[in-house]
Amino acid sequence: MISSADLSAYLDGMQSPDVVDRDGPLDSAIRPRRIADTRTSFCHAFKQHTGVKPSRNDQPNFFKQAQFSPDGTAVVTHNADESLRTFVLPPDLLDSASQPHELQPYSTLPSATNVLSYAIYPGFNLADPSTTLILSAPSNLPLRLTNVLDPSHIPATYPYINSANEAFIAPNSVSFIDRGTNFVAGSAGRVSVFDVTRQAGPEFYHNLKAKAGATGMRDTSRIMALSVSSDRLLAAGSTNRNVGIFGNSGRGACETTFSVAGQMSEATVTKGSGVMSLAWTPDGKYLLVAERQSDGLHVYDVRNLLRRVAFLSDRNAKTTQRLGIDVMATREGCEVWAGGVDGVTRMWNNPGSTEGEHRPDAEIKMHDDPVSSVVWHPIVAVLATCSGQRSRGQVSAADEASSSASDNESHSDDEHPASRQSNNTLKIWDFMQPGS
Repeated sequence: MISSADLSAYLDGMQSPDVVDRDGPLDSAIRPRRIADTRTSFCHAFKQHTGVKPSRNDQPNFFKQAQFSPDGTAVVTHNADESLRTFVLPPDLLDSASQPHELQPYSTLPSATNVLSYAIYPGFNLADPSTTLILSAPSNLPLRLTNVLDPSHIPATYPYINSANEAFIAPNSVSFIDRGTNFVAGSAGRVSVFDVTRQAGPEFYHNLKAKAGATGMRDTSRIMALSVSSDRLLAAGSTNRNVGIFGNSGRGACETTFSVAGQMSEATVTKGSGVMSLAWTPDGKYLLVAERQSDGLHVYDVRNLLRRVAFLSDRNAKTTQRLGIDVMATREGCEVWAGGVDGVTRMWNNPGSTEGEHRPDAEIKMHDDPVSSVVWHPIVAVLATCSGQRSRGQVSAADEASSSASDNESHSDDEHPASRQSNNTLKIWDFMQPGS
């Protein structure tokens, strides 16, 4: 367990009056300071789950995703070995005398099957072990709530069963709503709402319409992304390039559905193969849509979701691998951050302020492999990034099982040769005291 003294020191450091959000947009010449990383701990191969062909057992243990805990004390990651790891940040994280720190997982939650999605409880508080919970969706098993400080303890499970064949439904996206009393899960063409206190299936669900105003027409593709706005609008994005908007954080009916596929004149600029990530601007005015095999992000004004306001271009993310995005509020508005396959993280300032194509306002080289996650600390101007990719010619069990459904990352032309050293790392960056 974390000692009370260490926890107190950490929280005091994070909330110091000398630590303030960065003022204004980032100048492209500024270089953030790397203050912690995992070194080469994850740059080696691992043996995949039982049942994978022996010739394909060795895989780079790359980082698929990272999320900050709501209190900012920890980062929870999902790796290629299908384990969820919790990295508790050191109390002296911002002390330059001891940087860069080496990050080691405090706990590891292995999974017998592929983890398709996970979410951290919004009331997560490292000082209160009863709140340090994560929700995960393993395939062919019930959804489960686990305590990261004691992974052997599973407080609750939620069986989500297909009544037609009695098989478990594994959501490709999950998100807590209503301050953690409920959560929503996105599966094949369906958004379902669960009560956290009720260990059972969903209370109710909505079908994602194929298009606005459609009756009886349902989008049955996978819902890969969910995001709730400050006005409690839930956006759900599918692999068919459709986005549905639901009221009351998903409890309300589907208000509209629209496609991110552009007009023929926009086909080159807006090409993509399915929604992978969604995010709202802090004021709830703009919805940001990231697709796989796309070189940018779509920007929609919530007042007219049938018209694209802008396209954040030059992301360099033409890959089937899921590469996440994040939005940071600034005193002048907000910034959108996203990683590319070239290891570069890019920023666009105030999306929607410029119509049409919007090129990056900053580019920073942070990794030597695709940047799979870019997430901001909830309190201070500290950024977490993670990276890695599958070796060319090697396919996971999840890919083989779901390639036709397109619900998991699959190998692509931008994968690195198996002979090259993988750059599978989690890094923490300080933007308050940038380096030279």
